[in-house]
Amino acid sequence: MKKRRTRALFLSVVALTWLWSASVSAQELDLEDHSACSYPDGFPKLPEADWRHSRSELIADVGEPWHFARDAVTVTNSGVELQAKFTYGDVSKDMEDEKVRVLLQTCDGWQKLGEALTDDDGWMQLDYTGALEPGVYRVLFQQVADGTYATSKLWVVPKGTKVAIFDIDGTLTTGDEEIFAEVTDDIVDVGDYVPEAYPGGKEISKYYAQRGYLLVYLTGRPYWLAQHSRNWLVDEGMADGVLRLTTTHSDSWPSDSAVGEFKLAELRLLQAAGLSVDVAHGNATTDISAYIGAGVPKEQIWIIGPHAGEQGTQKVKKGWDATLDALQSQQPTADR
Repeated sequence: MKKRRTRALFLSVVALTWLWSASVSAQELDLEDHSACSYPDGFPKLPEADWRHSRSELIADVGEPWHFARDAVTVTNSGVELQAKFTYGDVSKDMEDEKVRVLLQTCDGWQKLGEALTDDDGWMQLDYTGALEPGVYRVLFQQVADGTYATSKLWVVPKGTKVAIFDIDGTLTTGDEEIFAEVTDDIVDVGDYVPEAYPGGKEISKYYAQRGYLLVYLTGRPYWLAQHSRNWLVDEGMADGVLRLTTTHSDSWPSDSAVGEFKLAELRLLQAAGLSVDVAHGNATTDISAYIGAGVPKEQIWIIGPHAGEQGTQKVKKGWDATLDALQSQQPTADR
C-alpha cells in the first residue's frame, strides 16, 4: 500500500509540474493564418507548358487527376521539404518526370517557391531553403503542363514550440475499422458514412491548441486518404493541426517495423527541426513504441482502448472526457 501511495504521489508531482509549465505559456500560438486569406480570382492563373514526354499526355487522359500533398512544419527562418504526389484516374497512374511548380499563399499574394520534377512513383519534393516568417500558409503544387494541382498547409513556428501528437484511428475514432467503413461506403457510391468519434476528442484537441501547442495528427493511414482525413477532422471540429500520413503502403502495415518505425521517424523529424514533442495520444502498441522511442515521458503518453496503461503509459477509458476533466482540474492558475 505504501509503494502505491508513493508512486501516486510521484505521478501527481510530475503531472502538476508539467501542467504548471504549460500554464505559464497558456495561450494559443500567435500565428498569422495566411491560408484563410482569399482572392477574387481564386488560385493564380499561371501559363501552362508542353509535356516533357508524349506518354504523359496519355496518362493525363486516363481519368480525373488524383493528386495528394503533404502538410509540413518547420521553424522560423529555416528551410522545409515540400512533397506532393501526382496520379490520374481510378487506377492512380503515376505521372513521371514532369515539372511541378510550387507556390506559397500569403495574405499579400502568391509567392513562387520553385519547381521540381516528379519521380518514377509520381512524387516530387522541393527543398525550399528560404527564410519564412511564423504563420500558417497554404501551399499549391501545380502540374505545369495541364494546370491540375494539389494543396496542403505549411506551419512555420518558433523554435522550441511544444507539440501534442494525436493518432486518428482508434484514438480519435472509436476503432480502426471506422476508416474502412467510410472507404467502402465511398466505393459503392453512397458516401455518407461518417467515422464515429470518441467523446471528448474535439475538446481535448482544443485544450492543447489553446495552450500554445502545435497539434500534429500522425496517422498510419496511406497518403491517398489525406482528403478523407482532413474532411473528418474539420467536420468533427478538431483543432487545426498538421496532418501526416504515410507515403508508402508498406509503412501503413500495423507492426513496429512498419507503421511503428514510420511514426518514430516522423517524431524524430519534428525534434530535429527544433520542436518539443511533449505529449502524445494513441491506442496501439505501435503508438506506444514510437512515443517511448522518441522520448515522450510515459506520464504524458495517453493510450485509449485495449492497450491503455501498458508499459507505464496513462490509461484512458471509453473516451477523452475524463482525461480532459482531470487535466483541467489539476491546471493551476497563474497567480497560485
